[in-house]
Amino acid sequence: MQKFAGGIIRTSRRKRLGFEPEGTRVLPAEGQNHPFPPQLRVEFISDPRRLEQLEPDWRALWSAIPRVTPFQSPDWILPWWRHYGEGRLFSFALWTNHQLAGLAPLYIYEKGTDSARRIFLLGTGNSDYLDAIFRPEFRRSCWDALVAEIANRRELWDECNFPRLRPDSPLLQDLGGEPRLIANSTEEKPCVTLGLSPTTPTDRMLKTANTYARKLQEKEGFSIEHATAASLDELLSAFEQLHQRRWHAKGFSGVLSENRDRSFHRQVASQFLKAGMLMLYGMRIQKKIVSVVYGFHHRDRTYSYLTGFDPDYRRHSVGTIMVGHAIRQSIESRRSFDFLKGQEPYKYRWGAHDEVVLGRTIRKTR
Repeated sequence: MQKFAGGIIRTSRRKRLGFEPEGTRVLPAEGQNHPFPPQLRVEFISDPRRLEQLEPDWRALWSAIPRVTPFQSPDWILPWWRHYGEGRLFSFALWTNHQLAGLAPLYIYEKGTDSARRIFLLGTGNSDYLDAIFRPEFRRSCWDALVAEIANRRELWDECNFPRLRPDSPLLQDLGGEPRLIANSTEEKPCVTLGLSPTTPTDRMLKTANTYARKLQEKEGFSIEHATAASLDELLSAFEQLHQRRWHAKGFSGVLSENRDRSFHRQVASQFLKAGMLMLYGMRIQKKIVSVVYGFHHRDRTYSYLTGFDPDYRRHSVGTIMVGHAIRQSIESRRSFDFLKGQEPYKYRWGAHDEVVLGRTIRKTR
């Protein structure tokens, strides 16, 4: 073991990559400006295997925090790293009394258009909301500890980029007087959300969707199915094909064009189905699936992530019928409906409104 001023850190083979030894640092009882809780320990994680080992504690932490989204769940982040992880893991687990008080799943990426070494949150790129997760009672102390650890390792990175943060994110707190860092925040593309109480436009669109559904039922006959363990594979296969066909018709590749994209979402969907969080609805006409809505349920919100429909059935407004079905299910379950990122006009026709999303950049002062 190697001794440091703040406690004891166990050495690891990661040292040869330029990282500090992996292990646990015991912080003093008081920080520079904000007191740390007694025996708050910060564990630096650079080995993906250690991140996988944290899954039970991570899940308990995520489940205990009121304002989290599915995008901070280990069922989303761990498959994300397996499929998309590039660069060096640079994560921190914060412990108190043998309980996980916070987790900042970060990594360093340096393969961009320039040579800058940037710290990102795991999930960056295809997650509509990103964040670290801290227990509310340790929100400030975990942030202060994270800021100190990042500052102490400033020779390893050039810039921290934390996009897709909600305004109440713990990563938007002030730096606590840390003189070695400077931060600024900017507004990003919003997410578009329907509230719990239906508005007049929502009622009007639901009536329109009902009219389309009645006409389609009279003309073709259809059913809407919710995914089960038995139907999951069929619905996902149809969803992949429909989503790609829709985007190919517009001259784009779509977000499910690569094998790793499809594999990632299949792993996520399987885990979320087991947790009762999967929203996967399919419309079937004469044994053929012609439209699918894919997303997630969590607590008081439904997240509509992707859709797909057969362009041959556009004239029957199958997309509107399916979105109406998803919104109706959400309202009946007392959940708001989040269309997520993107300001497509159809979302506002449903009565949705923008919700602010911020990005934060942290740089070194010296």
